[in-house]
Amino acid sequence: MIGEDTYGGLEDYVREVGRGAAASGCRVRFCQVSRPGERPTLAGRLREAGLDVEEIRFDGRLLAGLPRNLPGLFRLGRRILADDPDLLHIHLSPFHVQILGLFLARFLLVPRVVLHLVGLEPHRQRRERLLRPILAAVADRVVVISRASRRQARALGFRTRRYSIIYMGEDLGRLDAAAGSGPAARREIGVSPGAPLVGMIARLHPLKGQETLLRAAVQVKARVPDARFLLAGTGDPGYCRRLEETAARLGVADRILFLGHRDDIPRLTAAIDVAVLPSENESMGHCLLEAMALRKPVVATRVGGIPEVVRDGETGYLIRAGDDRTLAAHLLRLLGNPEERRILGERGRRRVEERFRLEDAVRRTLHFYQDLAAGRPQAVYGDLQA
Repeated sequence: MIGEDTYGGLEDYVREVGRGAAASGCRVRFCQVSRPGERPTLAGRLREAGLDVEEIRFDGRLLAGLPRNLPGLFRLGRRILADDPDLLHIHLSPFHVQILGLFLARFLLVPRVVLHLVGLEPHRQRRERLLRPILAAVADRVVVISRASRRQARALGFRTRRYSIIYMGEDLGRLDAAAGSGPAARREIGVSPGAPLVGMIARLHPLKGQETLLRAAVQVKARVPDARFLLAGTGDPGYCRRLEETAARLGVADRILFLGHRDDIPRLTAAIDVAVLPSENESMGHCLLEAMALRKPVVATRVGGIPEVVRDGETGYLIRAGDDRTLAAHLLRLLGNPEERRILGERGRRRVEERFRLEDAVRRTLHFYQDLAAGRPQAVYGDLQA
């Protein structure tokens, strides 16, 4: 059961878990829950992969929207009764879909229900904080994507001992297909072949640290005037305007490329020289894995699950959140040293190959399903500390 549209690495993971489970002899069905009027693209892509998908319309307002939600609720209930599943895996879902799936599954006596948490944000409504302990108690297992995200989930109210960590992975074939497209991507966004290009690919949100990068850009521009900074991602329009105004006030508006939503993230990543993620909070840092897989050095904050991905001084550099001076220093060092960029990029690629391949993440998830069915799920699948 999925409740958000997605693309790129998360889509790869969801699709390949479904295909892997089907290949192992399981009956698999996806239920894509979306709001009225939305046109989710993930459902179509899953169908293209030969997977069964049921689309359910459900308003995000649980109580106020209940009258309009009844048809979708009954449709989902009929689907669960008809399929009689052994396991319901709730993944990529906002809070209202988590509630819908968990309680409906329990009401209809689904034997096992899994709640999979990916993006954890502390700034949520009080109602959510009050209900999280109940959701954690209702689920047979809560899956997270790093040790740090397990700590975050507990701190946010998902209080349970029934956690399993399943590390994500990257589709190296998909990324390798884009590895040579960097020059073309640069032409499309108006960046010359030799210009130093720093990239940040993340949702536009204060927690992601775009403003830290803008302050660092001022310092980099003073030493490397032709450096450019690529920001790809969407977010609250008010925050987007704030970033544009900040760039203008700092005198770097001519150096910043605000690209908005993009479906060609691997091509953009292939075009950059250094990847940056100065977040204040991060479950894992999926965009860092993509950059490392494409042999790009990374500079990121030492927060959340990022240190489980990036080895400081080996595949990139870690800094304190909000430290624009250290960020600028690392960027200047890397932009001025192509050989160091190459070495860090190669090490990053090896780390992804060894620990973060998509097929490994799929295997771990299927192993988790088997263990859960047998009543002996493990705490960690793909332990990076092993």
